[in-house]
Amino acid sequence: KEQIVVNRKLDFQSIALLTLIAVAALLRFYGLGRMGLWGDEAFSWAQANGSLIDTLGKTSWDDHLPLYNVILNFSIRLLGDSEAALRMSSALLGTLAVWLTYRLGTVLWDRTTGLLAALLTTFSGFLIWHSQVARMYTLFACTAMYFVLTTIHAARDPSPKRLVLNALAGILLLHTHAYGSFIFAGINLFVFTALLLKKAWLRVSL
Repeated sequence: KEQIVVNRKLDFQSIALLTLIAVAALLRFYGLGRMGLWGDEAFSWAQANGSLIDTLGKTSWDDHLPLYNVILNFSIRLLGDSEAALRMSSALLGTLAVWLTYRLGTVLWDRTTGLLAALLTTFSGFLIWHSQVARMYTLFACTAMYFVLTTIHAARDPSPKRLVLNALAGILLLHTHAYGSFIFAGINLFVFTALLLKKAWLRVSL
């Protein structure tokens, strides 16, 4: 009986998560092309339009980093450059952020905490708005959460695979937005402090 109760609980949590992701997608994709491009979106289009080499060249003169423009370049090639098409990658990443929030809450606490965090992310007006603009902000949210998630995994179990994933996550974060360096430094400081305090959950060494 106990096993049946556990399985039902797990099934309910999985259904709840899938429901949140579906609602998040609906909120982020609904009316994606209803507004014309505003200034910064037009700037993103200008940088991402053309060949990949052109995009990298244009971005090199900007104070923003190239990862989002590279993604937008491929998106334009695949979907075109209508308002909805340009914002599609942001909407997808905004939906992915709900799952990443769930995973982070689950890894740090438990599945119930992960679901509550995913619920807040799903209905966050701030995140919904940024999921409907052709800029790098939802990518920034995703790479930041992925870096934190892989850092926790690597610190708990520093296997070669997890360390490589953590390094790749750090590279993605640092190539998304200049402020990624603050998150990168903050998480490293957190792990270093845990090392000095000899926290039991930590398995990685200096």
